[in-house]
Amino acid sequence: MARGAATIAHWREPRCLGIAEVKRLCSLPDDFELTGRFADQWARLGNAVPPLLIKAVAEHVRDTIVVLPGRAEDPEAA
Repeated sequence: MARGAATIAHWREPRCLGIAEVKRLCSLPDDFELTGRFADQWARLGNAVPPLLIKAVAEHVRDTIVVLPGRAEDPEAA
């Protein structure tokens, strides 16, 4: 790894995490394929928005901001 490059250390073992471990932390499925060099894969994971995070954000927006038909304007007023 390049000098000064960021890495993620394993919490129990004296080593850095691998691509497969970081994919799992990013909530990507195990069969999700990253292509290219190691540095390219690492960069893509670093730039990725984890699917489970965006799902939680979208559900919050849906439930608190978007007014759905048949739903009161103020959900706490009901």
